[in-house]
Amino acid sequence: MSRPPLHALQGFVAAARSGNLSRAAESLHLTVSALSHQIRGLEERVGQRLFVRNARGVALTDDGRQLFDRVALHFDALEHALQPFRVRRDDVLTISLMPSFASSWLVPRLPRFLAAQPQL
Repeated sequence: MSRPPLHALQGFVAAARSGNLSRAAESLHLTVSALSHQIRGLEERVGQRLFVRNARGVALTDDGRQLFDRVALHFDALEHALQPFRVRRDDVLTISLMPSFASSWLVPRLPRFLAAQPQL
C-alpha cells in the first residue's frame, strides 16, 4: 500500500474532533464537498467506513475510532513541533474586503495612512 495522503488524514482528524463536516471544512479552509471527497477516498483506501453520517453531523465507527486513536496524536505532535517556528509579525497588517470598497475607499486613503504608520 502506498502512503496515504496526509491532507485526507488531516481532514479525517478534524472531522472526528468536531463531529461536524462543516466546522471541520471551515477550520481547514476547504469546502464541505472537498472534505467529504477526502474522507470518502480515505474510506476507500482503508476499505472501511470511518464515519456514520447523520442529520446532526458525523460520528466515528469502531474502525474510525481505531484510526483516530492511532493518527491524531501524531498530528498533535507535528503541530507542537512546528509551534516555535510560527512567526508573528507586528509590522504587517492584513485585511480582507470587497474589491469595490478597496478601490473606491481604501486605495485613495492608503498613502496618508502609510505616511502616518511607517512601521506597517
